Amino acid sequence: FVGSETLPSKPAMLELNHEVKTADENQDVEVKKNNRTDQIGKDTVSQNKKDDVVKTITVMGEKKYEAREKHNVLKLLMQKVKLIEMNLSVLEDSVKEMNEKQPEVSLEMKRTLMLVEKSKAEIREITNWKGKMEKELRDLELWKTLVVSRVESLARGNNALRLDVEKIEREHANLESKEVGVLLISLFFVVLATIRLVSTRLWAFLGMSSTDKVRS
Repeated sequence: FVGSETLPSKPAMLELNHEVKTADENQDVEVKKNNRTDQIGKDTVSQNKKDDVVKTITVMGEKKYEAREKHNVLKLLMQKVKLIEMNLSVLEDSVKEMNEKQPEVSLEMKRTLMLVEKSKAEIREITNWKGKMEKELRDLELWKTLVVSRVESLARGNNALRLDVEKIEREHANLESKEVGVLLISLFFVVLATIRLVSTRLWAFLGMSSTDKVRS
């Protein structure tokens, strides 16, 4: 068997897990801070779209944190698997040697070999699980890429929408200016026509009064 000094002690493993988890949490805090700083810099017109983008980025941060946790656990498991494989290899060689030298303990050795085979089956299961985890990590990276692309597309759409709104506001302001101008011109002509009508009637009235005086 491989000497026990090659296996990490339980306190050392706990300390390693604590250090890895602390480093990942610090990195995750930095990522979330960067995400919040980047998000504050965006100028969006639609509040609903802005909420969707924030939720999407939050989900991305959580998925990335979970992926790091799984990756760290996977690394520790693979280290243990390597140590187990070394011990099993030495154990198997020792068992075979003892079977050759001591036939009387063959039954016990068979049990030991059965345990070895069982351990190998467990190792194969762990290896398969490792493959599945790697596939999930790849799928997560692909999903993250798609989400980032969608967020960028939403940002471009928001910018285009803002430009359209500004253009519509300018056109509306121009239309209002033109309407005011037309209204003022119309009012001017109405006042002018009213003055002309009043003056015409006034002159007609004055003319009739003068004629009545001459006749009298």
